[in-house]
Amino acid sequence: MGTKTLHPKTCRANHALRYLFLCFLSYLLLSCNSLSKTELTNKMSSHSAVGSFQLFVGIAIAIILLISAMLVFCVISKRKLTKYRIESERLRKKAEDAQERQNYFMHNMNHEIRTPINAIIGFSQLLLEENEFTESERQKFGETIKNNGKILIQIIDDVLDMARIESGKYKLSYEPIKINYLCRQSIETLTQHLPDGVHFVFESDVSDDFIYLIDSRRLNQILLNLLSNACKHVRGNFISLSVKHVGDKLKFLVKNPGSVIPVNKRKSLFQRFGKLNNYAQGTGLGLNICFMLAQMMGGRVYYDDSYTDGACFVCELPFDNSNLYT
Repeated sequence: MGTKTLHPKTCRANHALRYLFLCFLSYLLLSCNSLSKTELTNKMSSHSAVGSFQLFVGIAIAIILLISAMLVFCVISKRKLTKYRIESERLRKKAEDAQERQNYFMHNMNHEIRTPINAIIGFSQLLLEENEFTESERQKFGETIKNNGKILIQIIDDVLDMARIESGKYKLSYEPIKINYLCRQSIETLTQHLPDGVHFVFESDVSDDFIYLIDSRRLNQILLNLLSNACKHVRGNFISLSVKHVGDKLKFLVKNPGSVIPVNKRKSLFQRFGKLNNYAQGTGLGLNICFMLAQMMGGRVYYDDSYTDGACFVCELPFDNSNLYT
């Protein structure tokens, strides 16, 4: 164990106690040395009023000094004890919170991983059996296996991303990109996941030639996450992605008309394992990862309360990263 370093205030208090104690001892020694045996006998025999008074005053001062030193020591000890108790309670609560988060994480991972694995195993067994399934049914089984495999990969990717971000090993790689092209790519990736009768709408304040300096992979990850969440909870007939240049910010707005999130659930949206529906597929890590990625890039992701026609998520990044025009 290392040597414990005392707080400067504690050191000064200890020095003060030592000084008072030394003063007390010095006073007693000087009092005793100032009185020879003969003088002491004469004073006792003559009952000198002056000597008795001086002796009384000296003893009283010594007692006062001793009591003061004891009081100071008690006060300092009490403060130190209180401080240690508070620190101990803080560390205990921190450890309990960490254990609780770990247990919650393991419980969620157990459920989220088992669900796609069970689907993959179940439909694989159906394909291996000699039942006379039609070609279209077998095709559906294969699609289900493929989709659950993708879900499983996404779960693993989310967990790994979260671990890398928290460990500080998550590195950004900035490069110049055409921002409108990146947004259209994100939309195209998710078009096949839209329910029937729903389409994407894209709008942008910047020209197609506008070049933005950013980690394109991470920005694409944020946009895909926000858009895929909108696909899961769509209530209208379209989902919009907009790029807005506002002051020194570049904003990416994903609007889902008709899908209003209750006020009491908005605060937990970006917390780890935050889910509007606990029975819906997903780890509840996506928005939390988006939140941390945006912070790493000097921005933020938030829910826009001012939009009242549905749900609106905004990724806001610094505009001054960009502005190279081709």
